[in-house]
Amino acid sequence: MRHHHVAALWRSDPSDLGVLAALMFAGGLRFSDIASVRGVDVRMLPNHVEVTLRVTKTTSYKCAPQTVAVVLPPPVRIALLSRAIRAHHHPLWTVSYAEFVTFLRRVDSRLSAHSARRGFVHAALDAQIDDADVMRVTRHASIDAFAAYAGRLPNRWLAQQLNASAAAMRPLQRLTATPASPTFPTPATSPFVV
Repeated sequence: MRHHHVAALWRSDPSDLGVLAALMFAGGLRFSDIASVRGVDVRMLPNHVEVTLRVTKTTSYKCAPQTVAVVLPPPVRIALLSRAIRAHHHPLWTVSYAEFVTFLRRVDSRLSAHSARRGFVHAALDAQIDDADVMRVTRHASIDAFAAYAGRLPNRWLAQQLNASAAAMRPLQRLTATPASPTFPTPATSPFVV
């Protein structure tokens, strides 16, 4: 999912699933992270929104809830606040996973519920956000899992590989741009000509 997908989803259903897609993209969230969020779990602050995740893939109802902070455009903030006030102690969304995927695929048939999370990772890496910071948001435990998930080299690995490659090639920096013309044996000097 890219920014234009989020914008299209927002335009197609700004009061309901468009808010959900934007929130998932902004926080790198899974659909299952959002499933248990209630109105009282949303806290509006001047520059961002805090959302308490009661249950995530890596926690359970027995663990302490996790709070994520996201920045949302003003219309999305207003729509989310409106939903939070109406829902209060009830879930913000009652849509099923399948219904949400159907909604996403109206915009692009390649989208899945996980596309928002993956899109967040790509957007953050494209903006040169440090890998560790992105991993903290997505709660990836290892850089290996993060790299596989991102589907590309994390910024730190890319920098390390480029630095190592440059160091390895440093002694060869004096190579000329155009190689000297190779010399081929002439028939008179070739030992193979009879």
